Amino acid sequence: MSSDVAAPAVLPTRFQCPLCLDLLTSPVQLPCCRKHLCLVCFERAVQLTSTNCAFCRKRIVGFARRQSKKIDEALWVEIQSQTHGMDTFMFDDDGGTTNAAMHLHDAAAPGELQSYYEERVAAAERERAAREEEALAATMRLLEAEQLHAPSTPGHTADGERATRPSSTSDESKRRSADRVFAIFASAKPLQRNHASVAPKSRKPMKLASSSSSSTKKSWACPGCTYLNWSHQMHCVMCRTRRGPTR
Repeated sequence: MSSDVAAPAVLPTRFQCPLCLDLLTSPVQLPCCRKHLCLVCFERAVQLTSTNCAFCRKRIVGFARRQSKKIDEALWVEIQSQTHGMDTFMFDDDGGTTNAAMHLHDAAAPGELQSYYEERVAAAERERAAREEEALAATMRLLEAEQLHAPSTPGHTADGERATRPSSTSDESKRRSADRVFAIFASAKPLQRNHASVAPKSRKPMKLASSSSSSTKKSWACPGCTYLNWSHQMHCVMCRTRRGPTR
C-alpha cells in the first residue's frame, strides 16, 4: 500500500534566525546591523556579550533595556501566516534548498580515518625513499664524472699507479738537497751574544743551619717521666718534678 509523502515547503532565508538556524519566533530586528533574531536568542546574546551586538559588536544597551516594541510584528505575522499547519520546511539558500530543521553531517565509517591515515603515511614514506634514491644516484654520477675528468698528477699515471724512476735520478736529487741544506747552514752567521750587557744574577749566600738543634734550647726533658717541657716552665707539667740545673 503506497502513500504519497508531501514535499517540504520552501521558505525564504529571511525567516531563518542566524543564531539558532531555525525558524524565527517573535523576531527582533537589531537597530545596528538590521538583522532579525528570535527573542530568546536576542536575550541570550545580550547576556553573553554584555549589551553588545553579536554581529557588529556595537553597543545596544538602550534597545536591550526597552521592554516593549522589540518584536517586529509585521514580520512575525507574515511568518505565522506562511507556516501555518506546516510540519516540515526548508530554507531557500541562493537558489538551492537547505534543510534548516536538521543539519546532517557526513560521518566517516568505522576504521575509515585510520585506513586513510595509514595510506597517507605509506605514500609519504614512498616519496621520501624515492627522493633518497634519486639523490644517491646523482651523487654516484657526479663522483664517476670527477674520476673520469680528473687530470693526472705528476709522478702518477692515469691509472693511479706511481711511475717508476731510475734510482740514479733519485740519488742525485737527494744529494743536491743535502748540498743546499749544508750551504744554508754554512752561510749562516753564529749568534753573537753581548755578555757585557747581560749582567749575571746576583745570588745571595745561603745561611747554613746551625748544628745545634733549636728544640733542645726551647724544651727540656723531665728526668722523672721524660716529658718535654718548655724552657720557661720550671716544673714538669706531667709529674710536677722541679727542673734540674741547666748546663
